[in-house]
Amino acid sequence: MPSMKILLIAGGWSSEREVSLTGARGMQEALLKRGHAVTFFDLLENFDELLETARQNGVIQFRLRSDSVGMMQQSRELMQKYHLNDVFIIPEAEQEGQLNESIARAGAMYVADRLSENACINVGYGDTLSRTLNHLATMVQNPVTCISLTGGVSYYLPNGRSNIFNARLYLMPAPLLASSHEMAAAMRAEASVSEIIRMAALSSFTLVGIGAMHETATIVRSGIITQNELFRLKMSGAVGDVLCHFVDENGEYVGFDLDLAQEVCDRNGWTLKKQPIEWNSKDMELNSGSISCIWNGFTMNGREDAYTWTTPYVDNSQVVVVRKDSGITQLTDLSGKVVAVQADSSALAALTGEDASEENKALCATFKDLQQVGDYNSAFMNLESGAVNAICMDIGVANYEIESRGDKFVMLEDRLSSEEYGIGFKKGNTELRDKVQATLLDMLADGTFEEIAEKWGLEESICLSPDDQVQDGNAAAATATDTTSTGKKNTSFWDKFCSITKQLAEGLLASLVIFFLTLLFSLPLGLLVAAGRMCKIAPIRWLVKFYISIARGTPLMLQLLVVFYGPYYLFGATLTTSYRFQAVIIGFALNYAAYFAEIYRSGIQAVPQGQHEAAKILGYSKIQTFFKIVFPQMAKNILPSVTNEVITLVKDTSLAFAISYTEMFTLAKQVAAAQTTIMPLFIAGVFYYIFNFVVAFVMEKIEKRMNYYR
Repeated sequence: MPSMKILLIAGGWSSEREVSLTGARGMQEALLKRGHAVTFFDLLENFDELLETARQNGVIQFRLRSDSVGMMQQSRELMQKYHLNDVFIIPEAEQEGQLNESIARAGAMYVADRLSENACINVGYGDTLSRTLNHLATMVQNPVTCISLTGGVSYYLPNGRSNIFNARLYLMPAPLLASSHEMAAAMRAEASVSEIIRMAALSSFTLVGIGAMHETATIVRSGIITQNELFRLKMSGAVGDVLCHFVDENGEYVGFDLDLAQEVCDRNGWTLKKQPIEWNSKDMELNSGSISCIWNGFTMNGREDAYTWTTPYVDNSQVVVVRKDSGITQLTDLSGKVVAVQADSSALAALTGEDASEENKALCATFKDLQQVGDYNSAFMNLESGAVNAICMDIGVANYEIESRGDKFVMLEDRLSSEEYGIGFKKGNTELRDKVQATLLDMLADGTFEEIAEKWGLEESICLSPDDQVQDGNAAAATATDTTSTGKKNTSFWDKFCSITKQLAEGLLASLVIFFLTLLFSLPLGLLVAAGRMCKIAPIRWLVKFYISIARGTPLMLQLLVVFYGPYYLFGATLTTSYRFQAVIIGFALNYAAYFAEIYRSGIQAVPQGQHEAAKILGYSKIQTFFKIVFPQMAKNILPSVTNEVITLVKDTSLAFAISYTEMFTLAKQVAAAQTTIMPLFIAGVFYYIFNFVVAFVMEKIEKRMNYYR
């Protein structure tokens, strides 16, 4: 054999390195004995040399895209600006959806290369992150522990494509956002939650995405924040979020209060440090001197004696909006009217909450109906169509909505309540408070305060006056005494349980009415639709198939909205309060009739054709054949499927909330928001379970009675 030049490559970075080197040395000796020229190459030690030699000889060529130089420059700038270790820029995709997929694939490769055996990673939420986890599922072989950073949600986790992903998934049994700071603190104290938090703190890798401030963003689509909250955040300059921590275009905390604070610091020669804090530790932070004040939408009401305060500078009032041509000019005109309010809002609390004034409770008692809506867009659609007569809401949102919707609506001068914002200092720290107060008044005098308020659209909410003077001592003591004198009466758990149960009974009755009336109309209508579905006349069959596809292919909530608002937008009809209930029954009946129709059709077609022929020989008409031969067998066969649909209907009654019809679950959310407790939701869940248990029991008895075929 002629002598050859041989390049022997060995080593590498794996655990088998030493085995590779030993074997290669033995092979080198054998080749040298045979007269071959052998070059030994250790990958770990000589890799750079190999690449350079290959490049010089033309074995390896590097071809950069035309935009690659710019991308690398952008990468370096981003690394410097945000102090990042690595940055990868993905080229813009030609088609929608491809960019997210490219980012996800690159992210999965990056993570897979850095995962150690039995790795533990924290995960956030979002569409791109979900895609990343799905790609990661195909790249790793070792077990991976994934820990939720966002509570007990699942839409961000790997889907069915990732069944080879040998992962242990730990979900935090808590929502991402709590209804109050106190509720958040209580949930963090739960053993099941605190254990997940401890595991997350010990993880060596965290995977999160940056969310967009858009109506289609995951946090909006999934209901984490409402459209109203999205508006407030965008108004504050937020352009994105990381785990619901919202930032501006420069990655900084922004807002009206922060602009005020910056101006105050600049005028006094102070350095502003924007520091987010855990709400339950705010007092410890303040008293220890870790922070100098609490300043960012800090409500004074109910805390008057706990801190040393400036005078209030913003009044976040709750107001009433009506149609301009409604004839309603004052709060007393709302008697006998239908009023809308957003669920879980400050306006709802001002009317029905435990801290609501006696005047507001009395006013609410005069309403014909207080309806909760999911968002203000729905509320204004109701107001415009005449379905409601007024909306109770925050003054800031009211100003925005009125301005954006033209001159159709006006705000009443009388206000429901006032929520005052102030700056809270450590008790007794009057020196720093007085300096800040004086600076705010100077800013008010020269117009700077108003300019900042106009920037954020809050000029209507300013309540700071040149005559404002801070008061301490007796005034604070008097406030504390007043607060104490009007303190809440402690009630036992059982009393509270009974009270809530009694309140939910009215909602339960509404749910029962929806349930029974839907069955009353949808069961026979479904039979008629099934007949049309099997009709030999093609146009009728096609029309019925189209109806079924619409009913089954679109959300029931959307169908309810179309049934309710359709007459107004299509024909200009005025919507009455009674029509709301009618729309609920029509929407539910039409939807469930489509499902029942397909169940009926499967049962009818399951009856052997021979029985039809036998009945014909015996002289039965088609109607007699159906009711005496086919129907009894169909009824028995379809009963389990019908039972499932009936049980689903029990739960679907809660969707009547979409058009502001108050049933049990809507009422439960209202009571929960008013009393700041989840007990009403728990009781509602028990009611639903008992309701479904009774339904299942009755249907089981019917099924046993119909066991006439063996």
